[in-house]
This record gives sequence, C-alpha cells and structure tokens, in this order.
Amino acid sequence: MRIDLLLDALASAEVEIQLEGDQLRVRAPAGRLSAGLRAELAARKGEVIAHLRGRGAVNHAASEMEQADRAPSWSGDEAQAGDPDDPLAPFPLTPIQQAYWVGRSALEAEGRVSTYGYFEIDLDALDVGRLRAALARLVARHPMLRAVVDADGEQRVVARPPPPAVPLLDLVDRTPDDRAAALAALRDEMSHQILPAETGPLYDVRVARIGPERHRLFIGVDLLTVDVSSGMILADEWVALYADPERALPTIGLTFRDYVLAERRSKADVTAAAAWWA
Repeated sequence: MRIDLLLDALASAEVEIQLEGDQLRVRAPAGRLSAGLRAELAARKGEVIAHLRGRGAVNHAASEMEQADRAPSWSGDEAQAGDPDDPLAPFPLTPIQQAYWVGRSALEAEGRVSTYGYFEIDLDALDVGRLRAALARLVARHPMLRAVVDADGEQRVVARPPPPAVPLLDLVDRTPDDRAAALAALRDEMSHQILPAETGPLYDVRVARIGPERHRLFIGVDLLTVDVSSGMILADEWVALYADPERALPTIGLTFRDYVLAERRSKADVTAAAAWWA
C-alpha cells in the first residue's frame, strides 16, 4: 500500500501523527487504532517519517481536518460504501472484481464464465489431516479466503465459515482404467466449475489417493477474491504451515478491505477537490 493511502487510512480512523525529530508520536481515541494499522505503521515507520518530512507535514490528521473547513468532505455515498470500523461490513468491489463478477453472473447459464485457476499436483506420503489443518489456519489468517460477494455486488468477509473441506477420494483399489476414469471425471468437474460467490468458499481443494504412498492434490480457486500474486503468497504459507504446524507467520498489517476503502476515499477526495477548485 502506498504511504499516502496508509496516512489516509490513519486519518479516517482519527489517528493523529506528530513528527518530533526522528520519532513519531501517535495519538488516537480508544479503540480507533486497529491491530492491523498499528502493525503496518510500526513496520513502515521510517517510510512514514521520510514522507512526512518530504511534505513538510508535522501532523497529517490535523492538516486533513483544516482542509475540510475549506473544501468538500467525503460524500455521504462514499461514506456508506463501507464501515471502516467493522471488518465484517460490506465493501465495494474493485473495477477488475466487478468485471469478473459480471462475467460469472450472466442471466443465461450458458453465458456464465468464471476467472478461475486450476492445478493438479502429485505428492508422496501426503498427510491429508495435516494438509487440512494447515488450510484451516490459512483461511483463518487471510480474510479474503473467507470473502463472499452478495447479490447486490458488494463483498464482505465471513467471520467464522465452516472448516475447510478437503475430501479424500481413495482410488488405490481401483483398476488402472477405473482409476483413470475417476481422475478424469474429477478433473472435468473441478476445472470448469463456477464456485458460489454468495455463499463461498471461493476455493475448492480435494485429494485423490492414487497409490499406497501417492496422492494427487486438486486445487481450484476463483480469482474474484485471490489474484495471482496473492496466490503465490498463499501457496508459500500453506507449504510452511504444513511443514511446521506450530510455525508463527508474520503479522498481517492492512487488509485488502482497508486498501479498498482507503483508495476509494482518496479518489473521492481528489474528485471533491477538483470540483471545489473548478
């Protein structure tokens, strides 16, 4: 996230930042500075200091409030687009998400298409229970793995969805032809599906046991809530949690929801400023 968007997110939470020498002084009303914002601010302290110095700003939040007396503020429509204090409140889709959602929501079933990634991986000596537990930790850690998109076209994070299901299809005792047919049927089912956006989950993980110590992992994920870069991070963390179930991963700072709302407010402020000076 850009530093200016981070500062906008802090300002919207009524967090006051003062630069005193090489130190940042942070003041906020009780409960306004979330754990995510606190972690992001701590991790990027040096960048924030450099940014404030470059702008000649001593108090970003105070500056925003002073400008509000002279220029239009965030419009009511924008303010209602998402409650920044409630991580479970609906928030808008980005333009690319909107395009994906429209494509999968065509009136005619034959015209529907999902932007969807599908993978198969052969593995030796896979512990399916351990894999499932690692996935559960991943889902609990990343809000967008718990996201759904409602019929009105807004997305929201589900607090406690059902535990991830990782069905196991045991094909060890099948004949080679039967095994091949079962794998082909599973591939055909999973590789072209449109996952339910309104209920989730927007991922599908299954395992087929194809030998005494041989498994095939099938993964499908809808790019409506996970892009390619995020998918690479998720894959790395899933592998790490499978290898070490007790592993502590770095704290996540700002969420995707924080980013969307901060960017939306930033654009609204630019539009309002342009209208003011026009």
